[in-house]
Amino acid sequence: MALSAEDKANTYFPNFDLSPGSAPVREQGRKVGDTLTDAVDNMDDLPTALNALADLHAHRLRVPVGFSPVVYTSMEKFLTSVSAVLTSKYC
Repeated sequence: MALSAEDKANTYFPNFDLSPGSAPVREQGRKVGDTLTDAVDNMDDLPTALNALADLHAHRLRVPVGFSPVVYTSMEKFLTSVSAVLTSKYC
């Protein structure tokens, strides 16, 4: 049986108040935004720029567990779809 999004969030953020707009959710969103900004600022060397975060997720937090080829492909398809919608008005 697949876990719901809330169950998955509780796995990684068990002490968070997961209600919309809560301080922990906003703080995590800020961290994600800051990381994406850092990635944009360092597009010429993403492996170096994101190395510490990759290590944190892989070794300490164990986030990649369950990140199967099917999940990877689904995520890639989703992000491609988001990109297509965001650029659709340019044509």
